[in-house]
Amino acid sequence: MGRYVVFDCDVGIDDAWGLMMLIKAEEAYKRRPDLANSPKKFEIIGITCVQGNTDVDHAVINTLRVLDAVNRNDLPVYKGCSSPILQRHWENPEIFHGKDGFGDVQHEKQVNLDLVRAEHAVNAMYDFVCKYPKMVDFILVGPLTNFAMCINMYGSKFVDNIGNIFIMGGNYQGQGNVTKSAEFNFMMDPEAAHIVLNSINTPLTLLPWETCIDEHFDISLDWRLNVLGSVQSPFIELLNVVERSVFIPKGIEGWLASDAVLVAAYLFPHLTVKVRRLYHAAVELTGNHTRGQMVIDHLKQEKDNAHIIMEVNSEQYKQIIAWTAGLEGVDMECELGKDKSNMGKYVVYDCDVGTDDAWGLMMLIKAEEAYKRRVDLANSPSRFEIIGITCVQGNTEVDYAVINTLRVLDAANRNDIPVYKGCSNLVKPRAWENPKYFAGKDGFGDVKHEKPVDLNLVQPMHAVNAMYDFVCKHPKEVDFLLVGPLTNFAMCISMYGSKFLDNVGQIFIMGGNYRGKGNTTKSAEFNFMMDPEAAHIVLANVKTPLTILPWEACDDGAARVTLDWRLNVLGSVQTPFIDLLNRVERALLIPKGTKRWLVCDALAVAAYLFPHLVVNETQLHHATIELAGIHTRGQMVIDHLHQEKKNANIITVVNIDNYQKIIAWTGGVRGVHMECELGKSQ
Repeated sequence: MGRYVVFDCDVGIDDAWGLMMLIKAEEAYKRRPDLANSPKKFEIIGITCVQGNTDVDHAVINTLRVLDAVNRNDLPVYKGCSSPILQRHWENPEIFHGKDGFGDVQHEKQVNLDLVRAEHAVNAMYDFVCKYPKMVDFILVGPLTNFAMCINMYGSKFVDNIGNIFIMGGNYQGQGNVTKSAEFNFMMDPEAAHIVLNSINTPLTLLPWETCIDEHFDISLDWRLNVLGSVQSPFIELLNVVERSVFIPKGIEGWLASDAVLVAAYLFPHLTVKVRRLYHAAVELTGNHTRGQMVIDHLKQEKDNAHIIMEVNSEQYKQIIAWTAGLEGVDMECELGKDKSNMGKYVVYDCDVGTDDAWGLMMLIKAEEAYKRRVDLANSPSRFEIIGITCVQGNTEVDYAVINTLRVLDAANRNDIPVYKGCSNLVKPRAWENPKYFAGKDGFGDVKHEKPVDLNLVQPMHAVNAMYDFVCKHPKEVDFLLVGPLTNFAMCISMYGSKFLDNVGQIFIMGGNYRGKGNTTKSAEFNFMMDPEAAHIVLANVKTPLTILPWEACDDGAARVTLDWRLNVLGSVQTPFIDLLNRVERALLIPKGTKRWLVCDALAVAAYLFPHLVVNETQLHHATIELAGIHTRGQMVIDHLHQEKKNANIITVVNIDNYQKIIAWTGGVRGVHMECELGKSQ
């Protein structure tokens, strides 16, 4: 069945739009066979009414009017609390929606109050979760009195068995809409909001007032009345009468239905929610000026309890509300069933772009585009979006790394991917110098290029700050592929600490060595040797084991992929990317007499994308970095005695034959298809 939904409301205009949207989505799930098994499919099992926009009796009447207009009198309606938890000494100076919450207009048709269930809304909420434990989602778009009373009456028997909680209410920047510093729903019962935020076990989702009045939310009342209002349906006719009576006399030009925005965030999170951050939220109960204000713990001293939606996509929401109204030509049903988890995750590619980074980046791009293109992969948890490429010193200085990245993106026709310039120096000044520039001083063979890159495409934010910003926007959903020295990532840990590390997703590293075999010094691998302190910081601070592809795993089977195959098979593909890499790799590898072709960074990306094909063996160990040795500085040291907490899944054996197929697919060799293997795991 998927989910069950309770819509808790104080039905005024915005509640009505939210309820209509919810009903339309429920009916689409029932009607469409392709959505029959969607985990997001839901059934509305109750509409619970509460005091707020109007008294609870009028909220019930308005709910029944909406249900009658949409021919859904089958939905159970429950009358809830008529007063806040504590007697209210403050009174709302303006009854915005009219005394009856629906503009005080006259209606020809009377509602049938016999449809209201006898059970109190609070008891109904408890009964729902007892009947369907952990399967009932609550969409709370009025004061939180009913929900808080259920917590007070039933405690953990209720709280432990609820599903998701979505709330429209509160404020996170101190901007009020009913007092100087408080939002309406929270101010109508501050104690209720306090009880809810203080009692939940897992973070709820909250749409605050400031997000709804963002300057980008520019939907006009004219569009509402003359475009949406032109739709011929009983619901639109009802809301036309109500909204004209409420808005036109006030001279209002913009149109906002906050509760409908929350429902859109519940139904279409991948379209609606642009920025969401995890915080601890509390409610001020005693302030003379701030009672009812929601307060955010910016110091991160208390346990997070709320995913706060800080930015929404107003254009997408406008499409969703047009679909809700039944505007001709607007179809959003194909987007139902998707969510942020359907998006899978986000990826940051941190690199010092030389040729192996370039191949890894191209592989990542090709996989991302396959996930977007293939309908059968739409709901894969491995689906991802590349949200940033962060550049660091390593194969070359950071400015050249940026230029090389831009060349690859231009060749792949992906200049839309944001590029960030990162650290130009390592954590600790380096007494040791790399005796040779294997990839040339510019990291790309020092060849001449006819076309200059557009440096205006580089983002102004520093790569380190961008990394932190990404995890704040998408906590625990951002994977980091680190294929250069670890300076950027280590600096982010040093600057932001647990605020950063507690919110990262998976970490994949190409670097280090686990058998003491070096490729830059006798005992150190290049990426770790280029900034040993950075590698130490990362390994010493990670909370859960990261994945490392060390040098030896790359080197062991490298002879099986030849430079001849690279240049004459892959090199025969006619694409701008292959043309670019042909010139660079010929300039680099042929003069050196190289026989084998090894691109370690691409192998690390292949292990991330196709672990079931590439990774034959891993070992879980504690790994650290030697910082003081005369001969061993930069070496990764494995705790074979198993005395310390394990922090690294080390890939020790890879399948080079499968990797060769993957790199052939990356290059576009005809007849090689790997897309059917995406989304599979070890």
